[in-house]
Amino acid sequence: MLTFCQLIVNHRLISQLLPAFFGTMFLLSALFKFIDIDAFLVSILSYGWIPHLLATAIAFIVPWIELALGVLFLLRWQLQRMTAIALLMLTVFTFITAVSYFSGENVKCGCIPIPGLISTTVGAGYFIRNLILLAMLALLFFHRKPLIQQSLSRGSQPNVMKSSSAI
Repeated sequence: MLTFCQLIVNHRLISQLLPAFFGTMFLLSALFKFIDIDAFLVSILSYGWIPHLLATAIAFIVPWIELALGVLFLLRWQLQRMTAIALLMLTVFTFITAVSYFSGENVKCGCIPIPGLISTTVGAGYFIRNLILLAMLALLFFHRKPLIQQSLSRGSQPNVMKSSSAI
């Protein structure tokens, strides 16, 4: 008997909807950063302890990584590997933001600005949203094909009782 968690992790919607969601999210995030790379640089500098040269490199590299992740999520290419990279990135961003935020800095997240829904100023909502996104990425990372599909994809036959005709 499958537990509730196993049912959630094995559900087909996870493998179908979450890659599309994260692909779209990373593409939009990259697009907003490309549109106003200077604002993204300012948001990185708002952390207060990142040197200007490193912040400039981050501002240049991150949108390209997000663009690549977005495209690769939508193509479902190396999905487990792309999910691991996204998990790592989001964990690092959340940790770095938490360190700066709890040090008293007025941190701007460099997120997709959606008035009334997503603020660029870091607060409790930022951390709640990131925890939800991390949980969704973890679900996608640990997602497995339904058990019958796993055995069929390995070339074995479904477990069907065979009758013997020994007379």
